[in-house]
Parts: sequence; structure tokens; C-alpha cells
Amino acid sequence: MLNSGLLSLERKFLSNFFRVYSQNTAQRPIIDKSELDSIKSDDLRHYQVVEAPDGYESNAMSYDPRMHKFIKILMKNGNSYLARNLVDKALYNIKLKQVERYNKTEDESKRKEIETNPMRIFLNAMDNTKPILKVIGLIKSGISYQVPVPMSEKEREFKATRFILTSSREKDKSVRFYDKLADELIEAFNNQGKSIKKKVDMHKLAEANRAYAHFRWAKK
Repeated sequence: MLNSGLLSLERKFLSNFFRVYSQNTAQRPIIDKSELDSIKSDDLRHYQVVEAPDGYESNAMSYDPRMHKFIKILMKNGNSYLARNLVDKALYNIKLKQVERYNKTEDESKRKEIETNPMRIFLNAMDNTKPILKVIGLIKSGISYQVPVPMSEKEREFKATRFILTSSREKDKSVRFYDKLADELIEAFNNQGKSIKKKVDMHKLAEANRAYAHFRWAKK
């Protein structure tokens, strides 16, 4: 976390040091399409100079900031192409599995309940896997306690990613990672699987120590 923070500060410093745009006249690019659509026709931003987006920014139709963070956490040794390729294959497998299930279902009402959009499955799987509470160690009067505390949205998103990736790696050597990742995302989408169990176990630990919840406000 510290290294990523330093890299972010370094990026901002270098971008300001070597900037080729005037801070007084140029505006930052709008990446979010929903924000772009909300700009009125008489808005002055239509006529201002716009800076080029940073290398990590994109407004492509297939771009999703949560997916981008997921790939960054999956990435090893800076190999972003490999990480992106693994996720793309997993999404492709999800599409194939869900369409096959859809075609095999004869009941029209049940067909409508089958989600075939892999991005929606990914996002819902992430939401279903996000924990609410975590347990931290606190020492009170020389005794160590496990104290449940609420998690920030950033922590919840990171933990959900870790749950899914860890569960996907718990596989036989004969199973490809992207195949297991596809299965894990589908199961999490349906509130099932190892990732959901990890979240439930985390909540059970917090529940078992709820008697010490007030210690988070107490002085050591």
C-alpha cells in the first residue's frame, strides 16, 4: 500500500513537472461517459483545451474501473498483458457457459432469470463477495482481543478481489486458472462457492467477537 501511494505521488509530481498544458486554461479529460453525457451544449468546457488522458485512463466501452483494479491485483511482475488475457478468457468462458445454460433451458420464465452478460456477472459477483466487517487485534490491559470493526468501501473491494483470486488458485494443477476463475465468478454471482464461504467465515469471526466491539473506541 505504501509503495502504491509513493508511485501515485511520483506520477503526479512528474506529470506536473513535465506538463505541456497550461494549468489555467487546460482541463482534465472526462473519463466517465455518464458525466460526459450530462454536460450541456452551452457548457464552456466544450471550447476549452483538454489534456491528454494518462496511460491508465480509458473511456472505451469495455473499460470498467473495478475490472481495471481487479486486473492490477491479479498482475504479477508487471505483466499486465498476461493478467488481462486471463481475465478475458475467464469472461469468454462465462459467456459460453451461461449461453449454453440458456439454450438448454426450455422454460421461458426461467430463461429470463439467466444472466448472460459476463461483465454483469463479474460486478455482481464482486458485490456479493464484499465483506462488511473485519477483525483487528487490540491489546487492552495487557490482554489481546480480536475486535470487529467496519470496513471502508476500498477495503471491501480489495478483500472481495482477494477472496475470488485466492479461491480460483485453490485448484488441481490440471485445471486452467481462467477456467476456475470463470466458475468462481459464476458461483459468487449465485452467492455460492469458496469466495462466499470466505466472506461468511470472516463475518462469523466478527460475530463471535462482537462483545469486544466497543474496544475500538477505548484507549489502550
